[in-house]
Amino acid sequence: MIGGGLGGWAPGEWTDDTQQAVCVAEEAATGRIDPDAVGERLLAWYRSGPADVGAQTAAVLGRAQTGAALPSLASTYLASHPRGGAGNGSLMRTGPVALAHLGDDAAIASVARAVGDVAALAGVDPGNTEVVVSLCRVGRDDVPGDVERVAIWLLDDASPAENPNLDLVLADLGEQIAAWRDEGRRVFVHCVRAESQTPTVAAAYLAHRLGIPGDAALRRVLDALPSASPNPAFVAALRRIWPS
Repeated sequence: MIGGGLGGWAPGEWTDDTQQAVCVAEEAATGRIDPDAVGERLLAWYRSGPADVGAQTAAVLGRAQTGAALPSLASTYLASHPRGGAGNGSLMRTGPVALAHLGDDAAIASVARAVGDVAALAGVDPGNTEVVVSLCRVGRDDVPGDVERVAIWLLDDASPAENPNLDLVLADLGEQIAAWRDEGRRVFVHCVRAESQTPTVAAAYLAHRLGIPGDAALRRVLDALPSASPNPAFVAALRRIWPS
């Protein structure tokens, strides 16, 4: 490569997508791939001042303080830019995932989803899951055809304008999930990483089912999902609907 071009590249310099693929490859060279560690490498690359960074990539990396924050930031960006927030860059960057998991197709697919920030329903068994409650975008083929799917647009955003009917949505979900369980149906609730929306809805279900305060219900959920961190608006809603 002679250099120049869109990013003002030096002769022989890799483009931004390849540079990000190298971040994944360096993590793969350790023998395993930790998505959070990949995120830290991507942040270090971004902060080094590369010649070019895609607009969507910069919008997410520019807001992140840690690698672990990248999936939720990417999900929020996609939700606010539904017609222009899903580029093809993640496909170009995740090729090195295979290097750490050669011969294990399931592991490759699982880690690629995490590294590429793709919301998917990995592991849903249509044999024992009757209802899927999706709190984020999923592909048309991610939910088996014989499973009832309920899509709830619940944005992980603390702004009241983004979830204007938050209390109603959480109260209804808590009651509806309890009704499904009373029918003996297994309910699968998911968002991108089970960090904010999913634990909030789980707490809503427990508060309704057990008749306990929202704070107490959320503590039970956090015991099971210690990495969860619902945004302040969700926590406040749980307290309003199911006060102490």
